[in-house]
Amino acid sequence: MPEISDISWPALLEACESSRATKILRKTAFPLAELEQRVPRANPGEAYGRLPIYKGPEGEVLLVRWEENQFCAPHDHGGARAIICLLRGAFWERHYSFDGRQLTAEADREVESPSVMSVRANTIHDMQATGGGFGVHFYLPAVSSMRVFDTANRRTLTVGESCGAWIPGDAKLIERHDAWLP
Repeated sequence: MPEISDISWPALLEACESSRATKILRKTAFPLAELEQRVPRANPGEAYGRLPIYKGPEGEVLLVRWEENQFCAPHDHGGARAIICLLRGAFWERHYSFDGRQLTAEADREVESPSVMSVRANTIHDMQATGGGFGVHFYLPAVSSMRVFDTANRRTLTVGESCGAWIPGDAKLIERHDAWLP
């Protein structure tokens, strides 16, 4: 079994650019136990703990440990495309549309690990791990900011790269907020 230091994250990010990304990532022997034990648990109110492990011109790689049965907030990844290798757990994903007034669920799907899923740039989605889960998230390019949809307060928050897909408790993580139209 390879160790985390044996993995070429830039090469895997470059592979994500090709149409063969799913095939390549499914064949990659990720050291699951070593990777997962490095990721911090989620803070209260957050659906997952995350650990950035690589960021370069190709994009970025995050390790994500999901809490049990908690949806993250609906969000996009800014202009980044995501390739998500789900290594442990069963996941529920929902896709949304937003017209400035209303966030509407459009589609949903269940995804069992191990699997690889793709999320196009600017797609609004959320996820939940039933029973907890773990994955490696590849973003092309790296996420510099993203939108998080605060449905309770009818506003869209733009947050920086240090915030995940949740409504931040620290206002300093919010770069901008836009109220939804009535």
